[in-house]
Amino acid sequence: MRSKMDKCLLCELNNSTQTNSHIFSKFLSTDFLNNNGKRKGFSFNSQANIIKKDKKISIDNVVFTQDSPKESYILCSECETYFGLIEKASRNTFILWREKIISGEFESLPSLTSNNINIVKCTTSNPLIIKLFVYSLFWRSSISSNEAFIGFNIFKTMENDLRLLLLIYKSKNYNELKIKTDKLPSTVQFPFLIMTSEKFEDPTANYLLALPHDEPYGLIADKFSFILFKDSNTDSQRQFKQFSNFNPNDCHFVVLSPDFWKVNFNNLPAELFLKNKEM
Repeated sequence: MRSKMDKCLLCELNNSTQTNSHIFSKFLSTDFLNNNGKRKGFSFNSQANIIKKDKKISIDNVVFTQDSPKESYILCSECETYFGLIEKASRNTFILWREKIISGEFESLPSLTSNNINIVKCTTSNPLIIKLFVYSLFWRSSISSNEAFIGFNIFKTMENDLRLLLLIYKSKNYNELKIKTDKLPSTVQFPFLIMTSEKFEDPTANYLLALPHDEPYGLIADKFSFILFKDSNTDSQRQFKQFSNFNPNDCHFVVLSPDFWKVNFNNLPAELFLKNKEM
């Protein structure tokens, strides 16, 4: 059990005095708590097992929660502030992407390989800040001892590379963050893929999950899914090359059709959600 006297896991200098640090950024995990007007969401343990019996589906190790996962004494107040700056600078890219397409700030292009996929180019977003935001999600999930992330562990060398990269841009305010991201090039590049859906038939069917397998690493945070690759030469990365961000200036994500999202992200847990809505 960590205490406030332990060193911050990011800077490794200051004491980790911060309490209730969000592992998933709060703005990504708000809607999943809206369950028929009640503040109740579903978070799967990373070692959750999908059980099929007599044509019925159930999942064990499900966590019922009124907030997204939080943990105390993993960060100092300075590093907590820094992550808050990254999240604030990234928020509109994720929350307002539809409005930005309408205004002409973002561009939506059909995929050349599938009718179920559009690619949204986030033209006015800062690519490095979005990258830092995604990296911070994976790093926090990997170092967390919260029960929702049991079994989710990024390879230690890669986890430390993520930490060092995040630390390069540590800032006390937004102006400092902007100066650093404008002037300092990215020194480590881990490709990543972001996915969402054009719309969601049943928002309460979304959930939080850290996928418990080896690279590529996956996170599902309500209406967004993230995949992180260790480098650009893996078979999995080559398979998703046209959709992922692997060049320094890449800043785009994939928008799936509602049916495609439902089949790939909602169908398995849906019965469990419906069952618990009735409880």
